[in-house]
Amino acid sequence: MKLKWITYFLFFLLVGKLFSQDRLEVFFDFNQSEVNNLAQKKINSWITENPNMQVVRVHGYCDWVGSNAYNDSLSMQRVRSVVDYLKNHQIPIDEAYFEKGFGKRFEQSNIQDQNRKVIIYYKPIQVKTVENNKEQTVSSLTIKMKDGVIGEKLDLEDLIFKNNS
Repeated sequence: MKLKWITYFLFFLLVGKLFSQDRLEVFFDFNQSEVNNLAQKKINSWITENPNMQVVRVHGYCDWVGSNAYNDSLSMQRVRSVVDYLKNHQIPIDEAYFEKGFGKRFEQSNIQDQNRKVIIYYKPIQVKTVENNKEQTVSSLTIKMKDGVIGEKLDLEDLIFKNNS
């Protein structure tokens, strides 16, 4: 019985790790949106340690001081500041990535400094091996379309929608 529970635990742990996204938190000074020196060092260290990662989400947060409107704006400024920093350092950003500023609308820590942050969610870059060149792939799709019948389903592999649409 004990072995069964250990097996379940390990299974769920493995599945959770396979589908999870790693994250990096960087913190900001009070009422500031520019990436400070400590955040730059943390991002630069992350870049060095994780050369084959791409950013998939960026979330910004604020402490509880100030109005909702002000903190919403400040959290998005922090997000844009971090995204610009990442782009300036040639960090790959997923085509379908999204950014969101939560302002002060999230479960806050009692320690104000921990609420002034941006969280960068990232995942390993998927390296695909290409057996055929792109022209052959396009011509294969063209053949499927020409041979298809109206009303018949057409399988489109690796189709990515932006903004979850």
